[in-house]
Amino acid sequence: MEPQNKRILVVDDEPELLKALKEVFQIFGFLVTTATSGNKAWNLLKDSDFDLVISDIRMKDGSGIELLQKCKNRDPLNPRFLVMSGFTDFSEAELYELGVDGFFAKPFDANAIRTAIKDSLLSLHILWGTDHSPKAIHHYYNKWETLDAAINSGKIQFGRRGFFVPIKKKFPEKGQIVSFDFENKLASPSPKITGYGKVLWVREKSSKDADSGVGIMIQHIADNSLSSFIQWLEVKKYKSLVPFGRKIKK
Repeated sequence: MEPQNKRILVVDDEPELLKALKEVFQIFGFLVTTATSGNKAWNLLKDSDFDLVISDIRMKDGSGIELLQKCKNRDPLNPRFLVMSGFTDFSEAELYELGVDGFFAKPFDANAIRTAIKDSLLSLHILWGTDHSPKAIHHYYNKWETLDAAINSGKIQFGRRGFFVPIKKKFPEKGQIVSFDFENKLASPSPKITGYGKVLWVREKSSKDADSGVGIMIQHIADNSLSSFIQWLEVKKYKSLVPFGRKIKK
């Protein structure tokens, strides 16, 4: 991903911080526009196309979460959305459920932000097509008729870049790498989907609204199913990056 011609909208109600962020992103080579509130940012988004929004969460004239929801309701895939905040009322799992592509806390590390921007703007073919061959700590195997049938029965939930799998024991730890094999008897979207991902969060106890399980960010999909899986996934237009694992109402 080259920064040239990539348009970024940065939103924060602290003028000095906004100015500093604009200068940093311009040094990186991005085309930068700024806004001092969520509502002002939304007005800009209605009139212009941006590749990425980077927004503070807590602002008086339209919060970052309200802006995120407006963007995802209009188009779940674009623009990509990163949030930044010194504190937040939302857990990591809730932010991914809402659809953020990444987040970071104040004070910022410029290189870490640049990496987050790069990852958020990469196509899934590039992002998942590279195999770094890490050592997986856990392995998940499931076999079902089709992936859609598995989703409808609550055996797995997908977001734009990851999935939630309900489990009741032998939980991995946050940050660990897990591998997976999903076999689909009717070859939909592919006979077998093989890959690995990183554990973003772990919920060891179920609640009234959510199952116990893990949220996993996909990092690699094997070549033999990569294109068919991405095509299937993008048609779904999921809002969440990785689903929260809410219980399916029957």
